[in-house]
Amino acid sequence: MVEGASDVAAAVTLGLSAVGRPSNSGGADDLARLLELRKVLVLGENDQKANGAWPGRDGAGRVAGSIAGEWQQPVQWSMPPHGSKDLRAWLEARVRDGLDLRDQAACANAGKLFLASVTSSAREAEPGRKATQAELLVRLALQRYRIGLASDRQPFAVENDGPNIALPLRGNANALRAVLARDYRKHCNGVASASALTDAVNTLRGESCDCTPEAVHLRVARHGAAIIVDIGDEAGRAIEVDANGWRVLERSPVLFRRTGLGGPLPLPEGGGTTDELWQLLNVATDDRPLVLGWLLAAYIPDIPHPVLLFGGEHGSAKSSSARTLVELVDPSPAPLRTQPRDLEGWAIPVAGSWVSAFDNVSAIPGWWSDLLCKGVTGDGWPKRELYSDDGVAVLAFQRVFMLTSIDAGALRGDLGDRVLLIDLARILPTQRRTELALAELRRTVLPRVLGALLELLAQVLAALPSVKCSALPRMADFGLLLAALDQVRGTDAFARYEAQGARIADEVIEGDAVGARIVELVRARGDWSGTAGTLLEELGEPTQARDWPGTPKKLGGQLRRLAPALRTSGIEVTPPDRKDKRRIWRLCCERRASAEDTAQTARPPDGRCAEARADAGPGANDDRDRPCASEPSSALQHHAEADSGRLGGAGDCKPPPSSSTDPESLAERAAIREFDGGMTRTDAEERTLRDRAEQDGPNDAAVAILTTLADAAS
Repeated sequence: MVEGASDVAAAVTLGLSAVGRPSNSGGADDLARLLELRKVLVLGENDQKANGAWPGRDGAGRVAGSIAGEWQQPVQWSMPPHGSKDLRAWLEARVRDGLDLRDQAACANAGKLFLASVTSSAREAEPGRKATQAELLVRLALQRYRIGLASDRQPFAVENDGPNIALPLRGNANALRAVLARDYRKHCNGVASASALTDAVNTLRGESCDCTPEAVHLRVARHGAAIIVDIGDEAGRAIEVDANGWRVLERSPVLFRRTGLGGPLPLPEGGGTTDELWQLLNVATDDRPLVLGWLLAAYIPDIPHPVLLFGGEHGSAKSSSARTLVELVDPSPAPLRTQPRDLEGWAIPVAGSWVSAFDNVSAIPGWWSDLLCKGVTGDGWPKRELYSDDGVAVLAFQRVFMLTSIDAGALRGDLGDRVLLIDLARILPTQRRTELALAELRRTVLPRVLGALLELLAQVLAALPSVKCSALPRMADFGLLLAALDQVRGTDAFARYEAQGARIADEVIEGDAVGARIVELVRARGDWSGTAGTLLEELGEPTQARDWPGTPKKLGGQLRRLAPALRTSGIEVTPPDRKDKRRIWRLCCERRASAEDTAQTARPPDGRCAEARADAGPGANDDRDRPCASEPSSALQHHAEADSGRLGGAGDCKPPPSSSTDPESLAERAAIREFDGGMTRTDAEERTLRDRAEQDGPNDAAVAILTTLADAAS
């Protein structure tokens, strides 16, 4: 055993069998394994340093001692003959003395002389304490794996020359503990005990404490301007998508982790189209851009994704459609799951999957509705850490969700804002296919569909920087992506997504006893104001409403949750001002745009929102149709119409020239005076009109109205 490749070459020239160490004391473990049952001589170097150290000599002794400990038998070690630094230097001296390297017999004789010289001066390294199983396991791990620490403080191991996949130290069959048990059997011809494996894993866990935390991703990740998708195969390949296109990488540039709930994606192929997808999805033509947008968003990490809800009667292929989408984004051995019954049944499987699809949902209870919302925007679940009494581990996740349901029941307001509704029609008996036929169709079609989706995603990523909208839905990132998709494909996904708001608001209100009563109250009586306690009395208590608020405080909280849905349904909910000691709530009836109006007036995605509104044609909203906080009184309306030239008839129909003459603005000012100043409605309107007259100067209409108001007051 010599040090370095040049000494190996010199030994071979002399007819000797030799292996080289990478350094004076390196490679002992590997050499002990490779050369077991062979007679060896470890050769050092005469390399004394100026400080008196002998690294070559001392290193040879340590290597011999390490191997002796592994083999549990003495191992010889020696030094080159006096005057030669190493074997190569000894051979060079013989060449200078006339040795012909082309003469194999002469070289062999020289080799025998060298071997006799070093053997005669050899010393024996006695075996010391034999390494324990745990020590051998740690050595195996550190030789083959890089130990690291994830950003959630969980340790992991990455194979040095393998896929860029983080293995947990303990856990499932892919954990480092199981891999070490296999490697120990392979290299040491023995079975590692459970206690040795535990000690080794604990030691490696301690090693990770000195590591800098790094991000470990699940299925998708960002890498600069690109998106990386883990294919999920054993080779560790990944897909890179950016504005220039997509490509398959042999090794991922980012670190991924895998769980037992993940599976391999189909290998994407070029030349396909997204139209092939509809062979497998029972989705109406008008809804297809929305489903495409949801699919594209599912490949993008770090944004909220709407909960895709497939609805429809029995036999509308809800489950089959959901299974196909899971196969395209995050394949799993359990692609469709039952809805959870408790927090643990929710958090653990969701944290282990990028996409979670829940099949045949019968109802969405309040606690699960809240968890779905948190899972969309980002959630964390603390739990007791295994093998500890007081340690806490946190499952933090932001995921993609899908539900299928014939009737999911009432949607709560927060979840309603995060849902994408897709209704599926019943499949005729003549259109049905067997599961075997569907599986074969997925096998042949999905690789091409995935390639087409990745190409479309690249185009959308290229278009996103240029997309501008004057207004975005609550799921703003998803809305912006739909706008980019519309720009690329010429579709109307953004408008259709906005148009769903009215329908979802109706479902939220219909499923909430308080919301339904408020709609009845305001539509019957008009605008309302008062305390939460007064409102609770006026609403009355339904006999069968289990979630009816029992106190004014609970009613206030429910009003805040219902406010977005009520606003979409035409009722503006204004909570009390922080300075309002009376705690007055206001419910004001607005004009509600129809679903058709909403679809026609949705802002286009290319930054031309204002022009599009102006050219929207019939049904387009303008300033006259904007919802207002409250309907202005007849006097204020009369004043504004007179000031804008519309008094006495339909007139010009042009918007008011300034906000000071807008009846909505005047009504709002009068309402503020009424509630904040303790005035009557008439006094508040009169004071508002006088302020307007003093600001803009007198005009005949204002004087006439003020006179009328004064007469009425007297």
